[in-house]
Amino acid sequence: MIMNKTIIPMIAAMMLFFGLQVDAENKAKPSTKEKPELITLEISGKLTKRESKGKNERVYTYYYLETKGGEKIRLNKTALPKIKKDKNGNKTEALTFDKFVDSNVDIKGKGYVKELKSKQKRTYLRLIDSIKRS
Repeated sequence: MIMNKTIIPMIAAMMLFFGLQVDAENKAKPSTKEKPELITLEISGKLTKRESKGKNERVYTYYYLETKGGEKIRLNKTALPKIKKDKNGNKTEALTFDKFVDSNVDIKGKGYVKELKSKQKRTYLRLIDSIKRS
């Protein structure tokens, strides 16, 4: 009986101490997901469009820029510039990928190049400044 009165509080104190120590170690770790530094990119290639059916018959549309080197860069609509107003206050035409499908284009924007685990390099575009037919 005396042993239970001393062992149980001792075990509880040890569990509390080790629990606090593990929690402190988890908070001390820096986050592994760091945002990559965006660089200015100028890429040329053919803009293609692919559609696929998902669940509930919903159609998903994907746009890719196929470079001459064989790299396929996926283009996101979120990278397109927002609608702007010109000097007179008129809204300028929104930039869309549909106008450039199946044509050779030059894209200027900001993004980054990341090396994958397979040692291949993949390019990501995050902000598109302009798209022109070449």
